[in-house]
Parts: sequence; structure tokens; C-alpha cells
Amino acid sequence: MISSIAGITASILSLLFIPKLFGNMGIDQDITKAILRYFIAITIIITLFKLNWLRDAWFTKPTGRQFRYWLLAIIPTALVCSLNLASFDFSTLEFSTTSIAGWILGNFSTGLFEETLLRGFCFFLLFNAWADTRSGLFKAALVQAGIFGILHFLNLTEAPLVDTGAQVIYATIFGICFAGIAAYTRNIWIPIIAHTLINASGSINSFFLPGYEQSAGDIGGYAVAVIIIFIACGLPGIYCLKKADLKAT
Repeated sequence: MISSIAGITASILSLLFIPKLFGNMGIDQDITKAILRYFIAITIIITLFKLNWLRDAWFTKPTGRQFRYWLLAIIPTALVCSLNLASFDFSTLEFSTTSIAGWILGNFSTGLFEETLLRGFCFFLLFNAWADTRSGLFKAALVQAGIFGILHFLNLTEAPLVDTGAQVIYATIFGICFAGIAAYTRNIWIPIIAHTLINASGSINSFFLPGYEQSAGDIGGYAVAVIIIFIACGLPGIYCLKKADLKAT
């Protein structure tokens, strides 16, 4: 737990302060954040490799089992992506090589960073610490999902309390879903892809709609979204955790 919190704290502080430092030098903060996410994710992967933990953290697990189950695991996130895409008016969007590149690289940086940090690092350490305890896998999944959700309170600097509170709940549910996918498939790259696709499908206006400004949501709409996300992703995540057989070779 201490190692997880220390690693997450160092990563988040870096993302909070380093982009601002470069921003004062006239460098775009979003670009700096994306580069920093890649750097932190690669640093974690190298650290796991040096400690001979890369395979146990599901970065290089044998592919025999997960590719028989990855489709079942990723279908819930495909549903969320479809709902996101259905909410956009594509006739108003403007595409360019630069915006498409920024959309792909930016969203992948977030998916890679957050999954490597929370599922590949935090979830891995917690499960190893609690592997011999009753429901150790579920405890590790719930704790890392709670941490993932709480970290979204940092968005209070950019969004109202209601919007941020909804993001915290969404993130917690997705944290359970992605942990379930990782444990069920024993492949961290599948939740990385799922996470990236969800973020990408939800950020289309931000990248391709000129002059876009996000409007505040309402509690009723958020409540419906929470129910949909829990059914589409939370319940399958719990199912995947239940079915995961991490002691099998």
C-alpha cells in the first residue's frame, strides 16, 4: 500500500507541477502532459523489468489464454464507446492531420499512463501483498479503483463539483472494470486499449469541434450515466474478477 501510494503521489505531483513550469516558458501544457505520461509509463515498465516483475504484472504473459477471452472482456467498453459516438454531430466537426495526431497520441498517453500506474503497478503490488488473504484479488481491485476515482477530484481545478463528482464515480467503476479485464485476460495491454478507446470516443468534440467549451451537466443525466456505466462495465468487471484464476500457469 505504501509503495503504491508513493508511486502514484510522485507521478501525480509531476503531472501537476512540471507542465505548469513549462507553460511559464511558453510551451503548451497539454503536449507537456502527454510527453510526461509516456515518460512515467515507460519508467514504470522499465522498473518492473529491472525487478523481474514485468511478466507477473501481465505485460508479457503468454498469449494462449487471454486471446481466447479478450473479446468477451472488452465488449462492455465497446458499448460505452458506441454510446459516446452516438452523442456527437459529426457534420460539425473539422479534421486535420494535426488534430487527429493529437487525438490519438493524447488519448493513448492517458490510457497507457493510467493503466500502467493503476493496474500494472498499484493493482499488481496490492494483489501480491494480499494474495494469501481472503478475497485478496477483490480487495486489491476495490482499493486501486477507489484510488483511481479519488484522484479525479483533482479535476476540481477545471470543472464544477457536480461534474467532478460524476467523474470520480465513473472512474471508480471503470477502475473495477479494467482491473477485472486485466485479471481475467492476464494481459495489461487489453485494458490499455479499452481505456484509450473510451477516452478517445468521449473526447471527439474537444479535438475536432472549433470553439468547443464543455457545458455543465445535470445531476439527473449523470445519475443515468452512472447506472449505464455500472451495468455495462462495473458488473462485467466484477464477473471477470470472480472468474480470474491467477494461480493457473
